[in-house]
Amino acid sequence: MSVKVPKDVEERVLHLVESGRYRDSGDAMREAVNLLEERDRRLSWLQQAVARADEALERGEGVPYSPELLDELEEKSEERFKRGDQPGSDVLP
Repeated sequence: MSVKVPKDVEERVLHLVESGRYRDSGDAMREAVNLLEERDRRLSWLQQAVARADEALERGEGVPYSPELLDELEEKSEERFKRGDQPGSDVLP
């Protein structure tokens, strides 16, 4: 397959190869496609999470956001931190 890319993209890919970061332009483009696919997977996950949250709200299962709610969450978080509680695995990267 032959792909025509804009001149500025070609220059950026060549710079990456010349810097030694990638073996050749194919490696650089492969990495770019991998990153696009990962971004698309994350976006899809996020869209699904938002859809599930919307459905939960429609069923009355949610808690409406407000500045007061955020203050309350921050206060509880600070209290847990002071006690030395460790965050759950669902909030760690």
